[in-house]
Amino acid sequence: MNSPKHGTPSLADAISELESPSSPDGQVAALRHLKNEIIGHAEKKEILIQLGIVDVLTHTLATSPKLKGKRKSQDTNGTQNGRPKASAWTVEDEVRLQAILLIGSLAHGICTEPTCNYGTE
Repeated sequence: MNSPKHGTPSLADAISELESPSSPDGQVAALRHLKNEIIGHAEKKEILIQLGIVDVLTHTLATSPKLKGKRKSQDTNGTQNGRPKASAWTVEDEVRLQAILLIGSLAHGICTEPTCNYGTE
C-alpha cells in the first residue's frame, strides 16, 4: 500500500485496501490515512470522490459487524456482571468510526469559492 513518495500510501492504494481489506487493522490504517490526507484539501476530496470512495465507504459501513442489542452497563466498582470490565471498543468499532469521520470530512464540502467560509467568519 505504499507509494514511492516517502513510503506513504497513495489515495488509490488506500482505497484498494478498503475494497479488499487485508485485515481490520489494515482498514483502520487506510481510513485514517485517507481522512488525514483530505482534511483541508479540496482537490484530494474531489479525487477521492472520482475514485469511488463513496461507494467503498457505503459498502464498508453496510458490511461491518454491528452490535446486537444494548451494551451492558458497568457496575460502580469497575466490574461488569461480577467480572472485571473488558474494553468494549473493538477494531470493528474503529473501522466504523474512521469511515464516518471520513464521510464527515467529505460532506464538509469541496467548495473553494470565497463565499464558502463554512461559518469561519
